Parts: sequence; structure tokens; C-alpha cells
Amino acid sequence: MTAPPATVRKRRIPVWLFRPLPAELGWPPYLWLLYVVPFVVWPLLARANPKELLLSGMLFLVFLWSYFQAYWAPYHQRLWHVGLQGLVGLAMLPWNAGAVVFFVFAAAVAGRLESERLAWRVILLVGFVGALWAWAVDANMFTVLPVAIMSPLIGAVTLHQERERRAVTALQLATARNRELAATAERERIAHDLHDALGHTLSLVVLKSQVAQRLAKAVAGADRSDAPSASQQDLLRELSELETAARSALQDVRRAIRGYRATLDEAVLASRSLLEAAGIACEVQITLTAPDSLRDAVLAAVLRELCTNVARHAAAQRCRITIHESPHFTVLEVSDDGRGGATPGERARGHMSEGGEGLRGVAERIQAVGGQLQIADATARDGWPHGTTVTVTLPREQRVEPVTEQVA
Repeated sequence: MTAPPATVRKRRIPVWLFRPLPAELGWPPYLWLLYVVPFVVWPLLARANPKELLLSGMLFLVFLWSYFQAYWAPYHQRLWHVGLQGLVGLAMLPWNAGAVVFFVFAAAVAGRLESERLAWRVILLVGFVGALWAWAVDANMFTVLPVAIMSPLIGAVTLHQERERRAVTALQLATARNRELAATAERERIAHDLHDALGHTLSLVVLKSQVAQRLAKAVAGADRSDAPSASQQDLLRELSELETAARSALQDVRRAIRGYRATLDEAVLASRSLLEAAGIACEVQITLTAPDSLRDAVLAAVLRELCTNVARHAAAQRCRITIHESPHFTVLEVSDDGRGGATPGERARGHMSEGGEGLRGVAERIQAVGGQLQIADATARDGWPHGTTVTVTLPREQRVEPVTEQVA
């Protein structure tokens, strides 16, 4: 037998030393490194001594490390890279006029800071310090002008590109969240259809088979024979098997419905994401003692519908979601500081007309479990200048169960 080939290990450069740029940036950041060519060529043209060449090489490696790391660094660490690249420019400018490019790179990093106000201040500071130092060590306009003009200009362009990149990222996140909400809504629709159509039909089959078995036993008891005939036994056996098959299918439907229905926690997270994607600050307060499958399913569907109405129609800036319990009720409140101003009846009709089924579907879900829906102004309790509060009250006792849940 021949020995397996030895595994060849490739030595990789540590990430902390060199980290490739993010793939979504493409090749332009690598092309921008061509601006350091004057810094590299200048010592050769000036016939610098070995000490200056060694120092230039070391500081150039420091700049390269900072250049690549700055793209991955968190916002609060990028300011350090601005200072580091600026210090490289300050250190090398007395011996190498090409070091003015490091101030331009530092301004570009400043354009990717989190706060635009801070970014502008740092960009202008880099340009001012670079130009002042270039005037102090050289007093050559061909050295001062690139720092004084190019640093703010490149910094401003980078700041604009960063603003657009963040807007595109936010739009992509909002699109992904909307797709998730649409998929969840479709699963809810399928579950509702299964519950209404197939679940009720199977429940009826179970009920009819039970009635048929009782009638068959009554007929057999009415006969004066001591034991039921073979045909009667076959009939009872077939009816029992029919009931068993219907119960098994009903359990499968229930498991499928539970799989399609999203949990209340998922509905809360999805609603918060939808509101925040619409630019609405969301506050959530939930105090529930124990899980309840029927209650949570109703609250999840109702919460998604109400938050969708707020995001689409309310033109609100703030929204508060509250779920709490009392000894006899579970209460869901969704308040916003949106348009408001109309009577509760007008707002309800408006929501229904604008959002398709709107609150009509919400009311039907709530009434199916014996709950109540109320619409009022948000100004009375929250102190907002305008807005709407929708209150959903579900009873914790004497609930009305769906038909599919009644058949045991």
C-alpha cells in the first residue's frame, strides 16, 4: 500500500497584518493605491540615503496596514486610522514631498465616519493641518495646494459615497424584511384556509362517524338477537376505522397549521423591524405569564395587521406596542402619533378602505375568540399631540374555541 500524500499547508498572511477589502467594494479601492506612486518614486529621484529609504519603506508598510484595516474597522476605530495616516504624512513630508497623498487618504477615511458632522470636522482639520505643515517644511505651492484642495474634495466625495452606500444597505434590509413579512403573511393565509376548509370538514367527518356508530349500535340493540350479526360487526368496524382515519388526518392538519403559524415572538420582532424600516421608533412592553397557543396565534396575526396599517397609513414617528394581562383579560394596545384627528368610526372605515380587509379581518379574528376591538385617540393617555390607539381585549376565561378544537 502506498502512503497517502502528505497534506501541504499553505502559509497565510495573518488577518491582523493584511486583510483583503470587502468584496462588495470591488476593485476601485485597489486602484486608488496608485496615488502613492509619487511617494515611492520621490526617494529614487532624489537619491535618498539608505536610512531615508528604510524609514520610507517602514512607514509605507504602516500606511498599507492602516489602509486595508480601515475598511473593516468599526466606526469608533476609524478615527485612529485617520490619525495614523496623518502622522505618516507629517513624519515623511520633510524628506518626501510625495507624502502629501497620505493626508488625502486620511481625509477619505474621515469621510467614512459614522457622524457626518464629525466627518466634516475631521476632513477640514486634516486639510488644514496638512496644508499648514506643508507650508512650514517646504513653502512650495505645488506641495501646499494638493493638501489644501484635494483633501477636503476627496473627503467630501467619500462622505457622499458612504451616505449612498448606507441608504442602499438600509433599502436592502427593508426589502428583505418585507419579503419575510410577506412570506409570513402567506403562511398565515394558508394556515387559515386549512383551518377553515379542511379542518372543519374533517371535524364533520369525525362527528358524522360517531353519530353513525351510535345509530348502528342502536339498530343492533333493537334486534332481538343476542349478538350482532357479521354484517353489523363489519359496519361498526368500518365506521370505527373511518373515525380513526379522520382523527389522524385532523391531527396532521393541526400540526401543519401550527407549523405555518408564526409565534407571537416572531410577530413582535417582524412588526418592530417593519416599523423601524419605515422610520418609526418602536417601543415594546410585553408582560405575559404563560404561553397560550390560541391567544398567541390571534395576537400575532392582529399585531402584524395593526403595525402594517401604522407603517403604511399613519405617517407616524413613534409607535408603542403593549401586551399585558389582567385577571380576566389579555390586552394588546398599539398606539402611534400619526395623523389621527378623525373619529374612531371614520378611522376604522379609512383603514378598511385603504388596506383591503384591514380592520375588518382583525375584528373577525378577535370576535371568533370572544374578544373586542376599540379605536380611540392616543392623546388622552399618551399625551401625544395626535395619533391613534387600537386596543384589543381577549378574554382569558370562557373562550370560544374553533370547531376543529371541539372534536376530541
